[in-house]
Amino acid sequence: MKFRILVGAGLGLLATACAHLPGGSAAPAACASQLAESAAYLQQHVDAREEKLKVIRFASEEAMNAYNDKTTGYDSARIDFIAMGNIIEAAYGLPEATGTAPFDHTTDEEADARIAEGKSCAAPLLE
Repeated sequence: MKFRILVGAGLGLLATACAHLPGGSAAPAACASQLAESAAYLQQHVDAREEKLKVIRFASEEAMNAYNDKTTGYDSARIDFIAMGNIIEAAYGLPEATGTAPFDHTTDEEADARIAEGKSCAAPLLE
C-alpha cells in the first residue's frame, strides 16, 4: 500500500515537473510513440540475434559471450523503453503507445541509434 502511494506521488511530481517543458503535450506523446516503436524494433532484433546464435560459429568462447552480452543489452534497453514509455504515458494521461512490427530487417547500428534517440527524447521528460 505504501509503495502505491509513493509511486502515485512520484508520478504526480513527474507530471507537474514535466508540464512546464517546452513543446507542451506533443513532445511526451511523440516520445512515448518513439519508445514503443523502438521497443518493438529491439524485440525483433533480439529475436533475430537469438536465431542467428543457433547457426553461427564463434572463434572463441569470449566472442560468443560478447555476442550474448550485446544481445542482453538490447533486451535490457527494450525493457527500459517500455518502462519509460509507461511512466511518460501515466504522467501525461496519454493512451498506451504501441510499436509496429515486423520490420523488414534489423541491424546493430539501427538498434544502437534507436537506443540513443529513445534515451535522448525521454531524458528531459523523466528528470
